[in-house]
Amino acid sequence: MLATPENTTLVIPYKDSSDFAKDNLQHLIEKSPSKILVIYDEGDPSSYIIHPKVTYMKNKGGRCWSKINNQGIRESDTEYVILAAWRFRPTEEHFNKMYENLNKGYAFVDMALLHFTGFSKHVLSQFGFMDEGYKFGHCEDWDFYNRIAMSGLGAYVTWEIPEIPKETSWVSDNKIGPFNADNYQYHNEKWKSLGKELILLKKELNVADRKLFKGKYEDRDYLKSEDSFIGEHWAKGQCFTAYDKFTDATKLSFAL
Repeated sequence: MLATPENTTLVIPYKDSSDFAKDNLQHLIEKSPSKILVIYDEGDPSSYIIHPKVTYMKNKGGRCWSKINNQGIRESDTEYVILAAWRFRPTEEHFNKMYENLNKGYAFVDMALLHFTGFSKHVLSQFGFMDEGYKFGHCEDWDFYNRIAMSGLGAYVTWEIPEIPKETSWVSDNKIGPFNADNYQYHNEKWKSLGKELILLKKELNVADRKLFKGKYEDRDYLKSEDSFIGEHWAKGQCFTAYDKFTDATKLSFAL
């Protein structure tokens, strides 16, 4: 089945109903042709924006970014999902480009560093959900990219949606806190590299989730990894160099 606004859900998590969060949500209501599933942490739906396009669901994942995104994937009732984030403001053109690229055969379309990312649930049986062994944010995205790269499926990966600078409200000092130290250690236990070969040492904690949608959606052919489109920002490796300190494997996604 082709990706359309009607069979796609935009998943967006919010910690609270701050003005910045509500400004983002209002933007998405105005620009998204698809319905919106909000995973909220604090308050209740009435403290956000009540709109017929928006459904609310209480966050069950704590501060684990993988669990939060996976909740949205599992609970949405459409074949396609777009994972979004509050610092990004996609336009109608970005949404149209997302549907078009998915329908060209890309298994994974990422236009903002896992902050505007679309795929069919059909493909998750091949590379899996986000790994819930990561306790917070950081590293879980590189793990996800690595597994997609190893699947041999075609991906469209760029950074073409501007980010509005805003410190995360999920946890203070997250860049140096214990959550990230744990994530770095977990990542090193999962991956190593031999030259340009990625080596997966253990599968994701929630590997059983790969069976959730298996057989539910019609099979289809995807583009292959050699058909991937990796944008100029990524081709220069700029998003990978900060991770040299804990593993070489993270630099090798999509054979950069």
